[in-house]
Amino acid sequence: MLETTKSIYCLSPNIALRKVDDLNKYWAFNLVDGSQYELNTTSYWLLENFDGKNSLNVIIGEFLNVFEVEELQYRADIMEIVGEFIN
Repeated sequence: MLETTKSIYCLSPNIALRKVDDLNKYWAFNLVDGSQYELNTTSYWLLENFDGKNSLNVIIGEFLNVFEVEELQYRADIMEIVGEFIN
């Protein structure tokens, strides 16, 4: 789902992100095999920001400015998400 070059991640072009703000519902759709993933707000934000332009550290810094979370916990969570979706 993710492609990487030196800690800069980019969502695969085979993945489409969708959201319904009014319902706080978020999804990632695999356009190749049809699988879908229901996401929470923070996972959606993270995947949306894997644009191939910013390093993981920059994305984490931006995330910590947007959401009120503990940095050490978030770093652990983000690495788990990256580990699950990286190609």
